[in-house]
Amino acid sequence: MNDDDGMTRRKLLTSVLALGLCMMGWADALTVYRIGGSSLPEPEFEEGVEFVQLEWEEVDAQQHGLID
Repeated sequence: MNDDDGMTRRKLLTSVLALGLCMMGWADALTVYRIGGSSLPEPEFEEGVEFVQLEWEEVDAQQHGLID
């Protein structure tokens, strides 16, 4: 491998990283799940954050996992 190949690879890697950083701004969604604790007040979040309250009885082991 010569110096030109190394330089080309670095430029390509830098371009890919820059593109990845730019795309990160497009994915700004967050969902917070709380299982149990329905007697607690709903937390306040900034715009774009979805809050989902689940009771233990509602938890589907096939979808959310299982606790023993």
